[in-house]
This record gives sequence, C-alpha cells and structure tokens, in this order.
Amino acid sequence: MFDNEKLLTSVIPIRTHQPAATVQHIVYAADQNYIRHIGTSMLSVLANNRFPIHFHLLVSGSENYDFDIFNQLENINSNYAITVYHLNTDYFSTLQTTSYFTIACTAGCAYLPYLAI
Repeated sequence: MFDNEKLLTSVIPIRTHQPAATVQHIVYAADQNYIRHIGTSMLSVLANNRFPIHFHLLVSGSENYDFDIFNQLENINSNYAITVYHLNTDYFSTLQTTSYFTIACTAGCAYLPYLAI
C-alpha cells in the first residue's frame, strides 16, 4: 500500500504569499540535474502571467541545492510562492523503474494527489 508519510524527507516553503482564491498551482518534478531548467520554465510562466501562482517542486538528490535563487524571479513578477518537497529516494528503490523516468518524475505522479492544494 502507498504510504505518503514515507515519501518525503522534508517540505520547505521557499517563498510564501497571501492565499488567494484564484491562485494557480503548477507542479514540477526533477532530480538535481534539471532544477535549473525548472527555473527557466518558471521564469517564462511568471513573465507571461499576472495571476497568483504557487509552484510546487518535487525534487530528489538536491538536498544541498540553494533554492533561494528562485527569489530572484521577483524582478519579473512578485505574485508567486514556491514550496520544495524533498523526496525520499529510498522509498522508491523497491518500485519498478525504467530508464525513461527519474525517481522525481515517478514520485511526482505518485504524490500529486496528496498535495495540499
């Protein structure tokens, strides 16, 4: 049975904002090799939208990454929040994997229904 309590090692709010009824939620899943690319996508989303956005980043192997760098996106659009979910990769080691999907991607698919959004 799926145990969502074992899925995460930590949840870190990088940037918060006042809750709004119209906030749009966007979820990314990546390992340490693609976090920079998430930032590029977030930049594009923020540059082309003015409504409140909450980004949820499901990441693996990135415990030492400085996610505060995403605060620099405020120059484009300050109406956003970011929450980082560090995934427990050991939990997924027993699951079937393929070379097509990273652990972060697999976890994103598994954890998405449990996000409190």
